[in-house]
Amino acid sequence: MSGLTFGQFEGVISFSKITPVDTTRYIYYVKGNHVRIDEVAKKGSAPVGSFLVDLGSGYMVSLSPERKLFMEQKVKTPPATVGGKPLITKPKEIKNILGTPCKEYTVTNKDEEANITYYVGSNKCEFFPKLLKTLNRKDKLSLYYLLLKDIGDGFPFLAIQRNNEGKEVIRLEVTKFEAKTLEFPMFEIPKGYNKFQ
Repeated sequence: MSGLTFGQFEGVISFSKITPVDTTRYIYYVKGNHVRIDEVAKKGSAPVGSFLVDLGSGYMVSLSPERKLFMEQKVKTPPATVGGKPLITKPKEIKNILGTPCKEYTVTNKDEEANITYYVGSNKCEFFPKLLKTLNRKDKLSLYYLLLKDIGDGFPFLAIQRNNEGKEVIRLEVTKFEAKTLEFPMFEIPKGYNKFQ
C-alpha cells in the first residue's frame, strides 16, 4: 500500500444515509490516504460489509465479515459526468453542526431534477474528493459535490437532495466527527479471510 498522504485528517466519521423508505449507517476510518468504509448493521455497531481504499494506488477491496471473504475491486467504467446546466450558489448562512461552523452551498439543475444543499465544514479533509473519484460514485450527491470549487479542505456534514417539487429524496448527515490516531491493521485484509473466486 502506498504511503502518500492527501490530507491531514485522521480519525472517524460516522454518518447516516436517510431516504423516505430506509436509513443506512456508515463509518469512515481515515489515516493518510487509507480509508476504510464500514456499512453498519441497523442494530448494534458490527459492520455488515467493509471497503478498503488506498487513495495513492487506487487499490480497493471489499470485505464480507459474515463469510470471511475479500474481493478486489476494479473500476472499469469511465467517470460519470453531470448533464444539463447546474447552478451553484453560496448563501451567507453558517450552520453549526457538531460544533463545526459549516458554510451552505446549493447546486440546482432542473434538467436532472436535482436541488442539493451542502453544509461544508473546514476540517483538513483533502481526502474526500479523491475518495469520491476513486470510488467513481455516480449518485447526484457525489457528482454535484465535486463541482464545488472553493471548499478547500472541507467535508460535508449535511447534504440534502430534493426534487424539482422540493420533496426531500436523500439526506446524508454526519453523526460523529472525531480526530484520533488509528492503527494500520484496520486498513488491511483481516487474517483468516479468503479471496472470493
